[in-house]
Amino acid sequence: MSSTTVHGSSPDLSPSFLAQSRVPAIYAAVITVSVLCTIAVALRFLCRRLVKAVLWWDDWIILAALLVEWGLSAVLLYETADLNFGRHQELMKPWQVVPFAKTLVVTQVLYYCAQTLIKISLLLLYHRLFSVHKPFRVALFVAGALAVMWWLATFWDTIFQCVPVQAEWDKSLKNARCQVIREEALGAGISNLILDLLFLLLPVPMIWRLQVSKRIKASLTGIFLLGIFVCATSVIRIHQIFATNWSLTDLTYDSFGINVWSTVESCCAMIAACLPTMRPLIPASVAIVRSRTRSSGSKTKTASSGNDGVVTSPRMPFWNPPAPSAPYKTLDERAGEYDVEKGRQDVYPLKPLQSSEGTTYSYPERVSSMSGRWDRSPHPVLKSERYQLETQIAPLPLPPEPTYPRSTPSAERVRRAPSKITHPAPPSTPEI
Repeated sequence: MSSTTVHGSSPDLSPSFLAQSRVPAIYAAVITVSVLCTIAVALRFLCRRLVKAVLWWDDWIILAALLVEWGLSAVLLYETADLNFGRHQELMKPWQVVPFAKTLVVTQVLYYCAQTLIKISLLLLYHRLFSVHKPFRVALFVAGALAVMWWLATFWDTIFQCVPVQAEWDKSLKNARCQVIREEALGAGISNLILDLLFLLLPVPMIWRLQVSKRIKASLTGIFLLGIFVCATSVIRIHQIFATNWSLTDLTYDSFGINVWSTVESCCAMIAACLPTMRPLIPASVAIVRSRTRSSGSKTKTASSGNDGVVTSPRMPFWNPPAPSAPYKTLDERAGEYDVEKGRQDVYPLKPLQSSEGTTYSYPERVSSMSGRWDRSPHPVLKSERYQLETQIAPLPLPPEPTYPRSTPSAERVRRAPSKITHPAPPSTPEI
């Protein structure tokens, strides 16, 4: 609801008018979107860890954008708690007028910085994914230059919207010149919407050039185009610029829409920039759901049958090691039953070793890292079998150095060395 103030008339100071407050809506919106964008950035770093990828510039810049967004949210909460933001201006105390006007400038600067950092992070993500195509790299460079120029223009326009600068919060200065705030805000908002659309459509041609199926291309395009809701928030913010009463007669109450939607738009843009990196969460989530489903089914089956066995808890992986009371199985019999690294049905085959007694098998070396994924020690049966094989199958010892008579000259010793070398008989390989 807008203020009932009318130019040239006194405002309505009735108790119902002064009791109007947008403070609960400000707290709910700012805190909610701040928590959501924080979760999005945290999931982005978690996905990078899941795929064991090295963090690059796009990750660190999105983290910097998150810090700027926290600053923007903190300023809005400070305005709400101490500077009468969300209430009518008639309730302001004299000492609150100048700090509130200064915080309005700070919120604009933080909003423009957050938007620029998010755009640069998105361009670096595109560069990391599709930098093979040279024309696309040139397009990324041009888009980055446009983003930087947009930030410089909006930053300096905000700082110097009044000359001298102090006139932005001190209206008593004489001979001060200020821009029309509505026009400046509209120019920045519309240009930002155009850049959002450009960055949204930029990777689509590269996705359809990939040598994958059309289904995968469509899914990837959908993930990248989820940022369309950022453009929707930009449109809503532009509408709030039109709807705001810029007469400065009740700015603490009327500026609610543009300030809150600035925070919402920045957080939505940050979430959209993190969505393409969250694809590893899909198989991880499916694995967790399958693990819990199979573990609950295993518990039910064990309780109903009454037989001895191993029940998998929800925290255990979805591959079951054999119970201690289960019949003993050799490595050949258990091949293809477990994958101790990935939990699938494709265990690594035994490694053949050639010896004089025939072909024997040793335990695969990659099984040694079985505890890296689930943080569990190896199964005692598998560990004992590997130890047994390592102790029984030993490499053949090297033959001793050949011996020569002392009377043989050095040159003749080298020339006659092949005929003088003697090797002992190789030891027999122990049976397993």
